[in-house]
Amino acid sequence: TFRLPLGPALVHAVVSYGLALAMVYVLALIISDLAPTFAGKQDLTQALKVMAYAMTAAWVTGIFSLIPLLGILGLLGALYSLYLLYLGLPVLMKVPPEKALAYTIVVIICGIVISVIIGWASGMMLAGSMPQPVMPQIR
Repeated sequence: TFRLPLGPALVHAVVSYGLALAMVYVLALIISDLAPTFAGKQDLTQALKVMAYAMTAAWVTGIFSLIPLLGILGLLGALYSLYLLYLGLPVLMKVPPEKALAYTIVVIICGIVISVIIGWASGMMLAGSMPQPVMPQIR
């Protein structure tokens, strides 16, 4: 573990929050664009609703990650978010129930790819704000 100075930690927190909101919007675009593929209705507003609603459980239970022993509750919140996504896609995107599972899996895979990209970008930003170690000079 390492501790960040207050300034870079605040910048990282704000950027991470902004990237999380951007991820919801990008996934809503993907959900809307994929809806006709799964015999659903393409509607960005409904896609944004289902994505924001599904992510709320993961965001709320994310507070448990501050205490390592309660971290499992954050994982349960993330799993519940996936369940909410599965329940919300057929209702809001008008997808037939028999295609809801495949639609949910495709959206989850897209979410994983986007999360990896966002994590990489966030890590690069954090690495750029960290002070570099000073190497001793050998004379």
